[in-house]
Amino acid sequence: MKPRSNQTKSVVPIFEAKDGASPEFVGSGILIGIGTARFLISAAHIFDSNVPKSHFIPLDGELVQIRGHGRISTPPEKGRFYDLNDCVFIKLEEPFISSFERSGLFLSASLIEMSDVTSENDVYVFSGFPAALESRDVEAVAVTRSCLVSQPQSTRIYRKCGCSRESHIVISNPTNNWTDSDEKKLRSNNELEGMSGGGVWKMLNDSLEMPELVLVGIIIEHHKRLGAVVGVRINGIVECIREIYPDLDRFLPMSSILNVILQDTEK
Repeated sequence: MKPRSNQTKSVVPIFEAKDGASPEFVGSGILIGIGTARFLISAAHIFDSNVPKSHFIPLDGELVQIRGHGRISTPPEKGRFYDLNDCVFIKLEEPFISSFERSGLFLSASLIEMSDVTSENDVYVFSGFPAALESRDVEAVAVTRSCLVSQPQSTRIYRKCGCSRESHIVISNPTNNWTDSDEKKLRSNNELEGMSGGGVWKMLNDSLEMPELVLVGIIIEHHKRLGAVVGVRINGIVECIREIYPDLDRFLPMSSILNVILQDTEK
């Protein structure tokens, strides 16, 4: 059964065009509304390139070019492959905002959870577009939004991925649970590559039919050998937005853990 949730509609496919070539599918992203500002959040490796290129998101069968100014995580000296942050956010501009505002796709900042602490029995949903990379079929990609329901991996797998529970969310990859929009099982693990940049959601209730979800992270990597999908927690991205755009502070959620630390230091 596939979860039905309005929140996951904020996850969109991303296409890119290099040097005037036809746009190709490269991954997923999340549209978020913070006050009157609008953002796209995704994985940094989707936007890396040594050549000029443009990025697009489909709307009603047409590709709309992404316009805005962004910040991208700095990769380590070894390269983006070793970047455990691997995130980018873009403050969107017109005419992109007007094109998508009417679609109702922007996720409210009130549905971002900054204080998630992963425990053994928690249930998470990963959502994105598991289409074949470099596909040029806009309509085919746009209807493949899928969700994977699973539970956190063991501490051993966290260590093998080089991650901690404080900064990342690592869940198992039960591929037999994946379905596309036609309720069919995905054809292969390779299709999960298109999920990069999609959302990591925590399920607050027990209903797969109508789940209550909050955004807790961004998908950045699929470890095929370990059978794990890795997401970076949303906390760091939100705090970067808060620092760069202080006028948006009152619209952004706070971490209860951070609040406790601040209260302790003031005593």
